[in-house]
Amino acid sequence: MKAELKRAADLVAFQRREALARKRLSGDPRNPFRPRYGAELTFTAAAQEAETLGYILKLLEKEAARECARRVIPTLDAILDFVIGFGLLALAMLGVAAACVAAGAPDGITRTAALLGVGFITALSLHRLGRK
Repeated sequence: MKAELKRAADLVAFQRREALARKRLSGDPRNPFRPRYGAELTFTAAAQEAETLGYILKLLEKEAARECARRVIPTLDAILDFVIGFGLLALAMLGVAAACVAAGAPDGITRTAALLGVGFITALSLHRLGRK
């Protein structure tokens, strides 16, 4: 699909350049925005064709950008999920460590709370990653 879009965009750009050249040839040399006497129809047709081809070219370029974004966004989203999950995991470990320091000694309840907290955060991250 990418090669087809590039080929179509190249073809439209070439045709647009040709239309602009026709417009320039039929325009007044001293004022290029006005047609030369006797070439009004050619000038108007070339101007309209160049404008239409410019619009088509803009649409093709937007479609190519959308196609590129369709490939990149899921990858960036997965990386962001990993970073957020890793950050939450590290935060949970720091919280458990702070609780152990405040309690004075790591006992069975603190270890169980740490295991449940880290397991819960890991399960949430994996579940969100699995939805995509």
